[in-house]
Amino acid sequence: MSIWVALASVLGSAYQSSQLQKAADKALEIGNLNADDVEAAARVNASEVKRLARLNAAAVLSTANLNAESIWKVGLANANAEIDAASENLDLYGTEVNEVLYRHKLKSVQLLSEQTAGWGASGVRVGSGSPVVLAQDSVEKLGREQQYLGKIGDKTLAKIGNEGIRRGELTWLSAKERGQVLVSTALQQKAIMLEEANARAAGMRRDAALNAASLRRGGSLIAMNYRNQATTSLINGIMGGINYYTQYGKD
Repeated sequence: MSIWVALASVLGSAYQSSQLQKAADKALEIGNLNADDVEAAARVNASEVKRLARLNAAAVLSTANLNAESIWKVGLANANAEIDAASENLDLYGTEVNEVLYRHKLKSVQLLSEQTAGWGASGVRVGSGSPVVLAQDSVEKLGREQQYLGKIGDKTLAKIGNEGIRRGELTWLSAKERGQVLVSTALQQKAIMLEEANARAAGMRRDAALNAASLRRGGSLIAMNYRNQATTSLINGIMGGINYYTQYGKD
């Protein structure tokens, strides 16, 4: 009878030990599964962060390109308009200069004719002497006035043309610089957004790895505790059975 009691004690402890071993295995399995879930979720979230960052960065750059193209188109149109306006002013002023010179020539001829006619009516001989000198002086002065008017007209025309070209060039340069600044800024923003996304994704994966390691360690510690209990239970059952049989085995 005593041996059956001892065997029952050993078998009971063995069963308890087996259950504790199963609990240890389950704790380790759950810890690893939880750790795997944490790491998988972190990978998904990190990939999503990077995907959204790429989309946002592409949108920023695309918007900047569209704005830059608009600025360039408007700037080029304004520059061409200023050059066209300068060309129209050149044509208008050139017509005015030609008309002024033409009228001055007519006035000069009329003045010389009136001067000569006046001398003739007074009985002065215009072929020699003072009348010739006066006529030559009048012709020289009138010619000088015409040269002055012509030079002023040419310089004014050049000034109008150069100013129109400079305004057009400055307008286009301003638009070009603004567009380039927009695109350059967008490229920098894109690089920063991608870098931030990469850093956030790396941080997520790093935190997940730490959490997963903690979950695995927790599962391992729980499993180790169950196994220690299982071993202790088995040893206690065996020792209890031996002690019982030693004391009551003769009965």
